This record gives sequence, structure tokens and C-alpha cells, in this order.
Amino acid sequence: MLKQLSGIRVLDLTRILAGPYASMILGDLGAEIIKIERPIVGDETRRLGPPFLGPESIYFLAINRNKKSVAVDITIEKGQNIIQDLATKSHVLIENFVPGKLNQFNLDYHSIAKKNPNLIYCSLTGFGQTGAYATRPGFDLLAQGIGGLLNVTGPEGGEPIRPGIALIDIITGLYANISILSALREIEMNNSNGKWIDCNLLASQLAVLSTLAASYLNTGEVGKKYGSAHPSIVPYQAYKTIDGYYVLACVSDKNFFELCDVLELGKIKYNAKFKTNKDRVVNRLELLSLMQDKMKMKSNSEWGIVLRQVAFAHGPVNDFKAVFSDPNIMQMNLIQTCMHATAGELKVVGSPIKFYDNNNQQFSAQDSDSTALPPPILGEHTRKVLTDVLNYSQNHIDDLVRDEIIQESIL
Repeated sequence: MLKQLSGIRVLDLTRILAGPYASMILGDLGAEIIKIERPIVGDETRRLGPPFLGPESIYFLAINRNKKSVAVDITIEKGQNIIQDLATKSHVLIENFVPGKLNQFNLDYHSIAKKNPNLIYCSLTGFGQTGAYATRPGFDLLAQGIGGLLNVTGPEGGEPIRPGIALIDIITGLYANISILSALREIEMNNSNGKWIDCNLLASQLAVLSTLAASYLNTGEVGKKYGSAHPSIVPYQAYKTIDGYYVLACVSDKNFFELCDVLELGKIKYNAKFKTNKDRVVNRLELLSLMQDKMKMKSNSEWGIVLRQVAFAHGPVNDFKAVFSDPNIMQMNLIQTCMHATAGELKVVGSPIKFYDNNNQQFSAQDSDSTALPPPILGEHTRKVLTDVLNYSQNHIDDLVRDEIIQESIL
């Protein structure tokens, strides 16, 4: 665990992926994350599987490290009072309820801001706070569909293909982090009040359309599917080999000419149809056929040897076994191992963030992973948080447990 956000307390009312991913990053950077969950059931992802590790789903375990679980029933007034009390002791609150839902519990931004005007309140939704879609439930796949990503992903002429990860959930979590850190900085520099941040899946999806959106908005050109290929750079895609696929990324004419020399494709190199990138984009299908005939003659490892001295980017399309046995990936020291109370030994990919001081000494989350918290058991930290943060008496906490307002973990 890094220490850049040490002293920052985050009240996390999110579930599923976008919100928990956002709070996990803040936790990796040293913030104290208090994860609020429903008694009995907890975060929905605790049950999403298979796969499971012990009684917990891998889905939940993957994105909830460095968090403290407090189980509170927010549908009851006494539970709402607990959240309001915690909010007054926090710097940040993150939630991902459908707009208007938390108003029912007096936990919306305006209600909370009356008690803590310095709080940064970050809402993550499917479609934002206003508009025709605002009150609709939103999920990653839906945002990809409505926002056009599914229409430009997959093989040309094929059906819509979902990326292998919940890409827009994760990107929205990253945008939330950028927003929260910016708001913390503004408060620090300008002594200003807190902020209400609105991040939503659909807006994030539109933002990352980037060059494709700009192309349509300025030229009317509609994006389409290219498989692994690039709409504006050729050759830039994965080619079939004897035992898999191999990526060639020639982003300049010089790169392309070097590729032709290495592959002994002089006829292609001097063909006017392929002289410039613009020419190659126009004639991409013809070039693809010629390139593919050559690439399918060797295996991935053989191409790695042939191309090891070239200046352009290249590499194999790896399965996960190859990914996590790759020497370069292994030396990155990204894999964190911790002991979980019910799942046992747990391995996850840790934070990719590294810092260096003036002496070029490196600091990363993995350098001190013994201080990292494993993903919590439901209600694992309920009593400790209410005691340490809110100074509730043990008798008061016992009463809340008896009245089923809160839940402690049962191991």
C-alpha cells in the first residue's frame, strides 16, 4: 500500500465494478476506505460466479482489497444516521445508486452537504443525473451498446463483440479517481468547499471514442469494425501464425519499409499501392492478404527471433498462461499475495503505479504489500469503525446489532 493519500477517509457506498474499482485505487494510494454493505447479502459481486475461492467470488476478491467492510441497513433511520455520522468524519463519499434513490434515505448530496460542506461527493451512474435515461439502471455492456463501442468492435461484418473486460466500468472508475483527486487538490489549494462530482458510464464511453468520434463529427465518416486492425494505420494488426497470432505495429513508412526488408517482401516495398500509409489504408485488403501469406509460415516464437532487432513494435497475442510466465511481466512485480480469512491464499494483480524519489529509489504498492488489507469479510470491520471513527460505545453498538441495524462478521 502506498501512502500518498494517507489521512484521507473515503466512505464507499458502491457495488459491482466501477465504484469499487475507483475506491480500490484510492485505497492502493493509502486512503482509508470504509465500504458500506447491506447486512446479510453485502455487495452483489460476493455471489457472482463461478469462479469462487472458498465462499467468496473471485470477482469480489479481485477489486476490494484495502477496504474495511461495515454492514449497515440504510433503509432504516438508525442506519441512515450511522452513514450521516460517518460522512461528517470523511473527506470523500462515493455512491453508485440510480439518481434519486438516496434521496429516500436522506443520503443524497444536498442532505449530506448540510452536515459536512467540505465533503467531496462522487456519484457514479449509468447515464448521469439528468436526461431521459437518468433513472434507468446502467451497466457496462449497455453503455458500450448505446455509446457505439459495440458497433466498432469485432471482425468486419460480424456481430457486436464485447471486449474481454468491463472496459467502460473500469474507465469510469478511473475518471472518478481523476475527479476526486482534482477536487481534493482544489480544496487544499483554495480552501474551498466540497464538490458534487457526476461521473457516468455513457459519458465515459463517449469520451473514449476519441478519434472515432472526432472523425464522425467532423467528416461524417461512420466508424466500423476492423477486427484487430487500425482504421488509420496499416499494417497495424494481429496476423495468423502457425500457432497463434502475432501483432505488427508499423506506425510510419520507415517502419513499413523495414518490415518489408526483414520479411523479404521487396515487391511490396516498391509497389506504388503501398508507398505511403495513406496508400496502404486505401489498399489494406490487398496488403493484408500478402502479409498474411508470409506470417502464417512461422510460429510466434520464430517471428519473435526474426524481428528481435527491428525498430518497430511487435509481439505475440498471449493467453494468460503465457502472460503470467513472461519474464518481463514477472520482473514488474505486480502480483500481490495475501491471506484471506475464508478464501485462503489470494493472488491478484496489484497497483501498476510506481513512484521514484530524487535518488531514483522506487516505491510501489508491492514494496509494502504486508500492510495491505485483504478483501474484507462482510461486516468484518463494523464494530471497529463505529468505535474508532464515531466513538460509539460498546453498549450502543450491541443495541444496533440486536436491532439488526448493523451486522458483524461471522467467521
